[in-house]
Amino acid sequence: MTLARMPAGKLGQTRRMPKRGPVPLAVHVMIEPVVAVVFILAPLVLGFESSEARILSIVIGVVILVVGMSTRWRLSLVELVPLRMHFMGDVLLGVVSIVAPVALGFGDETAATIFFVVMGVGELGTAWEAGDDIAGARPRPARHEPLSS
Repeated sequence: MTLARMPAGKLGQTRRMPKRGPVPLAVHVMIEPVVAVVFILAPLVLGFESSEARILSIVIGVVILVVGMSTRWRLSLVELVPLRMHFMGDVLLGVVSIVAPVALGFGDETAATIFFVVMGVGELGTAWEAGDDIAGARPRPARHEPLSS
């Protein structure tokens, strides 16, 4: 993670702030529902033959939607999942997507294998880039917290 020194507001104190990568956290949050829908629709559009590939793709899409809607961040519906746990879940989903064709036995199905590997690499890439922002991210304050600190 590349860090820069930023003034903290008090004389002589500094805080560390991450530099943003090509996929900032705010963009990651906005494209996540699209990625979830792609996972859910892929078995229908690409015609996955393997039932394991179809089920896994739909399950991953639903997990992405549910976790995205319940993460403690500005655009969430229910703030249950800490941002760091969301990041770790994205990494896990990326690894599962890459390993699944071989582990679940549908590696000989070209469309499903390419889809899962490409989506897994994309998920890991956006997770790592957004992960750089997580260290400096400040979620929306809870109702009982003051709006400014």
